[in-house]
Amino acid sequence: MREKILLLFLLLSTAVLVYLYFRNPRVFVLFFRTMRASRHAYYTVIFAAGYLLGVKISGTIFNTVVFVSGILLMNVLFASSLAINNVYDKKIDALNDKDNILNSSGLGLHDYYILFFSLMGVSLVISTAVSFMVLLLAIVIHITSWIYSSPPLHLKKVFILNTLLIAFSTLLAMALGFAASSGSVVLFPPGLAFTVIIVLTLAFNTKDVNDYKGDKKHGVKTIVTVFGQKKGRMITAVLAFAGYLLVPVLLNAYGLLIPSAAFGGITYAVINTKKRRINETLIFGLFFAFAAVFAFVNPNIR
Repeated sequence: MREKILLLFLLLSTAVLVYLYFRNPRVFVLFFRTMRASRHAYYTVIFAAGYLLGVKISGTIFNTVVFVSGILLMNVLFASSLAINNVYDKKIDALNDKDNILNSSGLGLHDYYILFFSLMGVSLVISTAVSFMVLLLAIVIHITSWIYSSPPLHLKKVFILNTLLIAFSTLLAMALGFAASSGSVVLFPPGLAFTVIIVLTLAFNTKDVNDYKGDKKHGVKTIVTVFGQKKGRMITAVLAFAGYLLVPVLLNAYGLLIPSAAFGGITYAVINTKKRRINETLIFGLFFAFAAVFAFVNPNIR
């Protein structure tokens, strides 16, 4: 029954996308062009990793319909998070030359809020069809994105807490995949959860390097706005390198020391380049490549 409901949602989602394209092709293309594909790819991979980990640990059978529905859910959740973030980062994104559909003439704020609440509703319906635990995690993801992006808390502006929340969001995405396959998060490895939080809190400062101009003007506290561009960039690079080195230490997987040092060193070099903007796609590519090595070495996760 669950698979039939999810298949229906997949078909309906496809039909809605086709309808929206023919209704207004320009806005449709603009919307997807400004959705930050690298971030969608990142969270898709994280969800998939969590799903496969859940299959491995719980011994459940891989369910293609649930897996594809979960990927759709993960992308809808991120699109919803990005939508609310775009509202409050409109001026910052304009200064940082960052894609934000609200800085174009394609979509008004009223229609954009309708889009946001529609995405939220779709995510809750799909997550309910998967399982109650997935629904709970989806709600936590919405709450996390709201307090990160929106007043009164707007924790994106609070130094250290901003990267901590993004690391937590990554853990939630992985837990979402784990729960989608296993039905629970009880068996999720606590050592892995701790490692994700610590390592990504260090590494995710990287994203702030390109946002210096807008963040500085609008009072967003990051390493580069607190310590300055030159020193902040160096600190960010060192923290990213340290994050890679901590993975084998925290997971007691010392076979990863050499790959960790290699990927960490390359990441350090990419961040510390003399170019004004760092190549964020390359940073994600290095992370995914390291994750592939991690899976191949297959350390004993505890």
